[in-house]
Amino acid sequence: MTADQPQRKRGHKSSHPLSHAREIAMQSLYQLEIKAHKMDEVLRFGWLNQDLEPAKRDYARYLVQQVNQNRGALDVAIKVHARLHYSQMAVIVRTLLRLAIFELQTDEVPAPILIDEYIELTRKYDGEESVAFVNAVLDAWQREHVAAMEGQSESNESDSALS
Repeated sequence: MTADQPQRKRGHKSSHPLSHAREIAMQSLYQLEIKAHKMDEVLRFGWLNQDLEPAKRDYARYLVQQVNQNRGALDVAIKVHARLHYSQMAVIVRTLLRLAIFELQTDEVPAPILIDEYIELTRKYDGEESVAFVNAVLDAWQREHVAAMEGQSESNESDSALS
């Protein structure tokens, strides 16, 4: 690198408006799994060092509640696509995968944006060595989800043609 070349920063700051809410949701779910905190205690976000904007607070709450309610199905999806025994995954990685798969299945935010956000959170909270694993699991889940949605769409089209 020469003196006139700018130094490249590793990673990047996500620009999606709900990025911070996702990070808070991940931290909340991690607390629920690691410590014996109650859901209502965690969802008050008293452990944060800063106030959350109402929209971000509401979205973080929504994510925590939905991921917690759908944990069984999310864990099955992770086990199917992980090719690694569940007990070998770090708790933070399982938490990130649960959140990511939940959000991906809603189809509210484009998959590449979400996957990128969760890759950055993985890099920040578990390290570079987990990035490829998380990316592979999310990519496999997303490919299967798209194929299922396309199959459903084709099925609906043939049903319409028969009517």
